[in-house]
Amino acid sequence: MGSSSDVSCLNCIPEWDDWGIDELDVQISIYPNPITTSLNVHFSELKEAVNFKILNSIGKTIIEGELINQLNSIDLSTISPGVYFIKLKDVKLGVFRFVKE
Repeated sequence: MGSSSDVSCLNCIPEWDDWGIDELDVQISIYPNPITTSLNVHFSELKEAVNFKILNSIGKTIIEGELINQLNSIDLSTISPGVYFIKLKDVKLGVFRFVKE
């Protein structure tokens, strides 16, 4: 499976405040970082699907989707190199920073 690497969490992105208050308290690994083609998202447990958004460095949503498995791979081969964020709906501290090479 690969080791999880250091990811940075943001404390707030205002437009996401309406995503709910019932947050999942699970361990999440996001790897590799930096990425070249895919971002893996691993949950310690997952009882229901989790919606996600990929944001560019200025906060614009570029990809949205749903994670349905404990281990998910998001194809990001078509995005340009740079700094991005993944926001996981209803997950405590659910914003993570990653770099696309």
